[in-house]
Amino acid sequence: MQVTYSLFDLLKKIFVQILLSLKEHFAFLCLILLYVTMFFFIGYFFNTMDRISLNLYYIDLLQNLTLFLILFFICHSLYVMVMIRPAHLFSYLIQEWKSDILQPRRIINGLLIFLLMPIYMSAFSSLKVNIPLINPFLWDHIFVDIDNLIHFGLPPWKILQPLLGYPFITNGINFFYHLWFIIMYGILFWQAFSLKNPQLRMQYLLSFLLLWMVLGSIMAITFASVGPCYYGRIFNVSDPFQHLMQYLWSVKEEYPLWALDVQEILWKDYNLGNLDKGRGISAMPSLHVATSVLFGLLGWKTNKILGILLTFFASVVLIGSVHLGWHYAIDGYVAVFCTILIWKFAGYFVQCQSKKDWFQ
Repeated sequence: MQVTYSLFDLLKKIFVQILLSLKEHFAFLCLILLYVTMFFFIGYFFNTMDRISLNLYYIDLLQNLTLFLILFFICHSLYVMVMIRPAHLFSYLIQEWKSDILQPRRIINGLLIFLLMPIYMSAFSSLKVNIPLINPFLWDHIFVDIDNLIHFGLPPWKILQPLLGYPFITNGINFFYHLWFIIMYGILFWQAFSLKNPQLRMQYLLSFLLLWMVLGSIMAITFASVGPCYYGRIFNVSDPFQHLMQYLWSVKEEYPLWALDVQEILWKDYNLGNLDKGRGISAMPSLHVATSVLFGLLGWKTNKILGILLTFFASVVLIGSVHLGWHYAIDGYVAVFCTILIWKFAGYFVQCQSKKDWFQ
């Protein structure tokens, strides 16, 4: 009877914690529901239901979750061994995992994020792939003119070229630009399972969702554009980025320039109409820049050194988005402005929510 009671008591605590977690993530859940509703509405209205899916990212995110759990266990164990050096290492680790790391609230909150994010990201990829079917690419010429106008009549990539136009520098920028994937998943893992600052965590998670929804879908569809690397392939006019792309291909003869490999993969899938994770062509605004700025904003709220490092990373991504031919400079500037605006809005919303519990 004691065993049965203990099991029942445990299940009851887990059920209560699930309800509390759903309450805590109410706004998060509403945003996902809103986005998925918009996803199906657009698919139905533009007759693209055969080119959408909500099941593109589950295996990918599950693999990343497993990887980060293993890395966390290794790094945490090394930290305890080097910095704390307890007399009984394994006993200390087991006790710490039981009392802190494996708290039901932490596990349930984290799993909730990782169960829902694949749906959200799948909807995003599906919408991105279908952008040219929803709204033709018509804005590139305008963005080229805006770039030249606000940079004193010069294309931004030409301004950067005397400073960055060396193969080893370009390769370094390329490395940081693709480091974005690891940093994005790492921060998502950190915030999903964090209990240290619930309001900051929710501000980040809501901002993260809003960036993909507002910038990555609504604005990307409205201001449909392909970016410098595809300009000459899409438009039957003189290509103002021909020399930039020629330079990048010459760099690839010395270094494995991943940006060009990814650009070719996206171009191939664009022509074939393939639906897969991470596919689709879109320039305005730059989500790479937007999310990198979001990392920096979170960093400054967490730790000064982390803020400096992530701000440096965001700066490199902004510069790299132009230098590697992915984006017009205006794509990045708009992304920075909108990200700060969304971060402020999410912070204000979370503060208001904490002062007034809507469920009472």
